[in-house]
Amino acid sequence: MVHSPTPGEHEVMRIKSARQCWHDCYMNSRQLEGFEPKVQKTVRDAGSVATEVAAHQVMAGHIQRAISKLPPPLQMLGHWLYAPDGVFPDSNENAIWQMVALLSDITDPECDEWYLARCALHCYKQNVWGRDSELNKARAIGEWLYEQHGVDINSRRFSVKYGIAWDRIRGVIDDLDKRALMPVARVVWLMTEDMSEASSFDWDGHEAVLNKA
Repeated sequence: MVHSPTPGEHEVMRIKSARQCWHDCYMNSRQLEGFEPKVQKTVRDAGSVATEVAAHQVMAGHIQRAISKLPPPLQMLGHWLYAPDGVFPDSNENAIWQMVALLSDITDPECDEWYLARCALHCYKQNVWGRDSELNKARAIGEWLYEQHGVDINSRRFSVKYGIAWDRIRGVIDDLDKRALMPVARVVWLMTEDMSEASSFDWDGHEAVLNKA
């Protein structure tokens, strides 16, 4: 689950998960609130807002660098799922939608399954943000398709007619998401590994490894 922060005082990005770090690395330090206690103690003991900002920038830089090495389609998906609103263009959703549909062996942009792919994307996004999406239910899927695209399906026969396609689409999205998060998760692991047994991160000792991530 990704935590959506509210504007607050200077903070350092949370080292909790690859998804959370993807989100936080595109926020400035003023916009973040709450982070792991050991990081907090280290920063507060330093007694300097400048130190907090610098720590955030260093960590965010490593995460952004890992993201930048992904193929552009995976970057787009990750940004759409996890980046703060307004950081990247909303128009990317159409390209992501087409990618997911084609990878799910859906080639006809006029068929019901084509629009089902977009619905599955929104359902997935709601789930990773910790919301119990109504789009997990056949009736809600039918209503969404009609409201968004004018596509009318028989939700009572959803599992029979669309169940296989829905599961295949969700599987494709999940696989793409995992591939997008993999390099970020590696950087997160390197940072949390040292924090688990120390009150501060050994930047010098891990810098070379992180730069290869």
